[in-house]
Amino acid sequence: MPSPSAAGVAAGFPEPSAYLKKLTFGFNSRILQARLDDIQRVSRVGLGFEYVLDNDTFTYSMHRFGDDLWVVFVTLRREAIRLALGGKDGWEAEWRRAVAYGYWSLAMQMDARRATIERNAADGGENWGAPGLEWFGGVAGDCLALGWTDYARDLARRARWMDSMRGFPDGAQGYQRATQRFVLRLIEDGNGTAEGDVGVPEFDTLLANWRSAPAADLAPVLLAACDRHTHQCRSTDTDMEFDLPFEAFWYDPYEILAVLRLRASAGLDNPALGHPLLDTPLGRLQGPSAPVLDEVLAAAVSAC
Repeated sequence: MPSPSAAGVAAGFPEPSAYLKKLTFGFNSRILQARLDDIQRVSRVGLGFEYVLDNDTFTYSMHRFGDDLWVVFVTLRREAIRLALGGKDGWEAEWRRAVAYGYWSLAMQMDARRATIERNAADGGENWGAPGLEWFGGVAGDCLALGWTDYARDLARRARWMDSMRGFPDGAQGYQRATQRFVLRLIEDGNGTAEGDVGVPEFDTLLANWRSAPAADLAPVLLAACDRHTHQCRSTDTDMEFDLPFEAFWYDPYEILAVLRLRASAGLDNPALGHPLLDTPLGRLQGPSAPVLDEVLAAAVSAC
C-alpha cells in the first residue's frame, strides 16, 4: 500500500473542552418541544393538519415533517456530544436517538423534494435546496458505524440518485467533499456496488484494501485519515471550502468508525489506534445494534 501523508493533527483543532464551549449548533428547548409536539401530532392524525407559524396558517406537509425531524436531530446530536465529551452517562442512548432522527429527516426531506429535484435536473438547474452532502455522508457514516447497515445503504442509494439529478453541488468552484463521498463509496463497496475512487490517497487506499490488508498495515492509513479529518474541520467563512464545515461533526470520526465497523462485521481484526480524535467516547466503536426509534418517532413514521 502507498505510504500515507504525515500531516499531523491540525494546529487549530480544538481540545474537547474548548470545542464544547463553541458547540452551539442546535435549537433551544422551546423550539425543540414545539417541533416534537408537531411530530407527535403526526403520529395521531398523519400529515395534512393546519398549524400556525408567525401568525400565518399552513398545512403540515411531508416537507415540514422532514424539517421538524431535522431540528430534533441536530439538537439531540448536540446534547449527546456534550454528554459524551463531558464524561456523562447516557450519551450512547441519546446518540442513537439522534442518529435515528437524522436518518428519517433526510429520507423524508428527499421524498418531499423528489418531484422538484427531478424537475430542476430536467431543466438543467442545480438542487441547492436539497439536503446537503455534508449531512448525507455524515449521517450515513454514523448509521454504518452503529451497525445500522440497511439505513446506511438506503442513504447511499438515495445519494447516488441525488448525484444523478445534479442534487449535490458540494461547494463553490466545483469543490468535492471527499470525506462524505468516501463514506458513501465505502457503504457501496460493502454492498458490492462501489465505483471509482475519491481522489484522496488515504481514502482510496482504504477503499482498495479495507477488507484484504492486515490490521497493522491499515493503522498508518487510518491515522492519516484521522489527521485529515482535523484539517477539514473549518467553518466555510473564507474563499476556501472544507469537508466538515459544521461543528457537529468535528469530534465525530465517522469515516474511521465506518471502516472499523465493516472490518468487524466481516470478522476481521481492527488495529489499535491512538489519536486525539479517537480518544473520546465518540471516537470508540460501539457495539452494533438495531436502529433505535423512540416512541414518538416510530409512531410518526408509521403514520406517514
